[in-house]
Amino acid sequence: KARLIGLSDNAAYEITANKKTFIGRGLTGNDIDLANPTVSRHHAQIEYKEGHFMLTALQDSNGTFVNDVLVRQRTLRDRGLLR
Repeated sequence: KARLIGLSDNAAYEITANKKTFIGRGLTGNDIDLANPTVSRHHAQIEYKEGHFMLTALQDSNGTFVNDVLVRQRTLRDRGLLR
């Protein structure tokens, strides 16, 4: 299990290993709704693969960053910063 914490609102989102978690703007097809104009409607997904949580960018117009590095796919580590 993992947790995402919003820096602007301190909201906590639980991520579980048994299903993909979709992140985007709006609730249609997303598990995590981020009401921010820089977030695309279907921005990214997190899934558990081979013992690690993996972030995959989807239809992200403004890019997906992990620790200030633009990524398409990245294994997530503790205390990583997603933007």
